[in-house]
Amino acid sequence: SHGTGTKVGDPIEVTALGVVLGARRDRSDPLYVGSIKANMGHLEGAAGVAGVIRAALIAYHRVIPQQIHFNSPNPNIPFASSNVTVATRNTKLASKRHDDTVLLGVNSFGAGGSNCHAIIQSCITTKAGKKSSEQTAKVLRLSAKSMPALFRMAKELESMLETDGFDLNNIAYTLNNRRSHHIHTVIVRNRTIPVDALFLSFPAMAPSG
Repeated sequence: SHGTGTKVGDPIEVTALGVVLGARRDRSDPLYVGSIKANMGHLEGAAGVAGVIRAALIAYHRVIPQQIHFNSPNPNIPFASSNVTVATRNTKLASKRHDDTVLLGVNSFGAGGSNCHAIIQSCITTKAGKKSSEQTAKVLRLSAKSMPALFRMAKELESMLETDGFDLNNIAYTLNNRRSHHIHTVIVRNRTIPVDALFLSFPAMAPSG
């Protein structure tokens, strides 16, 4: 939540969250709210991104941290009727979605009247890809602004192709479609050692002897 600790703002925010989100949940599974401002104060222009970072960490670790400095609830906040609660201890965040992801919301209200609500979703867990020898050959494009940079890229790719757990389809798509084209470029297949292919394309780079 935005959670500045004000007498007027907090009750309004929690009531709105209860109407929009809390009412849709089972009473045994209330909506958890918390604020990072209790940890580090109001960061003014950086307050929103601090809330986003907190939400991202909760999504990653799947643990709602205990809300520090929370001893007794504001009597003006309708926690029970809004089906909203505050974590008084570290609480495991379980997913009830078919893809095992969790959703979190971040509120940020500017002094000038701007109101923002960001939705954070955890990553979908996927199985590791197959080894390169078990996958269809792919064409990989390496491109860099200088020959030394191209050589380093080839070495990194070579190391990656020698390990398990990578998805060759993703690597090929990223290299071929999501990277900029530079003056120094070499095309290799996944079954070709990238560094050897680089030496064949640019003999001057091959080590002497």
